[in-house]
Amino acid sequence: MKRRRNFSDNSPEENYWPSFADVMSTFSLVMLFLVVMVFLKNISISINLKGEQEKLKDTEIALTEREKELLDKQNMLVELESLLDSKENALIILGDKLNALEDDLKVSEEELKAINEEKKNAEELLVVLIGNLEEKQNIIAVNDEELRLLREKLENISVMRAELFASVKESIEAQLGTTNEQGLPLVEIGDNANIIINEAVLFDTAQYTIKPDGKLLLDQFATAFENVLSNPEMRSIIDSITVEGHADKTGDDMANMSLSLNRANSVIRYLFESNPNLLNAYNQYFAAAGYSEFRPIDPGDSSQSLAKNRRIEFSIKIKDSTIQEVINDYLKETEEITQPESGGN
Repeated sequence: MKRRRNFSDNSPEENYWPSFADVMSTFSLVMLFLVVMVFLKNISISINLKGEQEKLKDTEIALTEREKELLDKQNMLVELESLLDSKENALIILGDKLNALEDDLKVSEEELKAINEEKKNAEELLVVLIGNLEEKQNIIAVNDEELRLLREKLENISVMRAELFASVKESIEAQLGTTNEQGLPLVEIGDNANIIINEAVLFDTAQYTIKPDGKLLLDQFATAFENVLSNPEMRSIIDSITVEGHADKTGDDMANMSLSLNRANSVIRYLFESNPNLLNAYNQYFAAAGYSEFRPIDPGDSSQSLAKNRRIEFSIKIKDSTIQEVINDYLKETEEITQPESGGN
C-alpha cells in the first residue's frame, strides 16, 4: 500500500530556502561592499603612492643638486687651497727676486760710479781728440791739395797717352783721309782712349790676310809708331803697345779666338815688314792679343753692333814705374808734413 505524502503549505521547508537566499544576498552585498572598499582603498593607496613617489623623486633631485653643490664647494675649496699655495710660492719667489734686485741695485750703483769715472775720463779724452782733430783737419787740407796735384800728374799721363793716339790718328787722316771707299772710318779713338780700326778696313770676312787698303793704313801706323818710340821722353813712360784682335759673337768661340789672334799677329807682322826700323829698334814694345767676342764695345745684336765689335785696337800701356815715380814724388813732397805727426806718436 502506497504511502501518500502530505504536502502542506505550512511545511517548514517552504520557509527555509527564502531565508538562505536572503543570507546569500546579504553576504553578496557585504562582499561587494568589501570589494568596493578594497578597490577604493587601493585607488587611494595608488594615489598616495604616486604622490610619495613624486616626493621621493623630488627628494632625489634635491639630494643630487645638494651633492653637486657640495662637490662644487669641495672643488672650490681645493682651488682656493691651490691658489693659496700658489700665492705663498709667489710671495716666496717675489721675496727672492726682491733680494736679487737689491743685490743688483748695489752692483748697479757701483757700476754707475765706474761709468761716471769713465765719462769723466772720456770727456778729458774728447778735449784732447778735438785738439788732435783740428790739427789733422789742417793736415788733411794740405794733403787734399797734394792729392789734387797728384791726380793732375796722373791725369797728365793719361792725357799724354790720349794725345799720343790723337796725334797718330791725325797723322794718318792727313795722309789717307777719314774714311775708306765704303764710307767706314779709317781710325777712331775709343772710350778707353785706344785707337780702333774697323775689321772691314783691314780684312775680308773670316780672313786674316790684310787687304791692300789696309796695308796703306798700316804703313802710316808703322811710321807713326816709330816717331813716337824714337822720342826718349815718350819711350820712358811706355811699357808696351798691344795689338788687340776682336770678333763678334756669331760663330764658334774658339774659331773666333783663333781668328782674332791671327789678325793681331798679321797686323804686327805687317808693321814690321812695312818699317824694318820698328822691328830692329822697338820690337820689344809690341805684343799681340786675341779676345774673340769677349770684349764687345756694343752689346746689341744688330748688324751695325756686330760690325763695331769686329775690330783691331792699339792699346798703349804706361809703365807702372812711371806712375810709381809720380807717387814717390808726392810722398817726398808730403814728408815734411807727415814727419811731425809720426814723431808725435
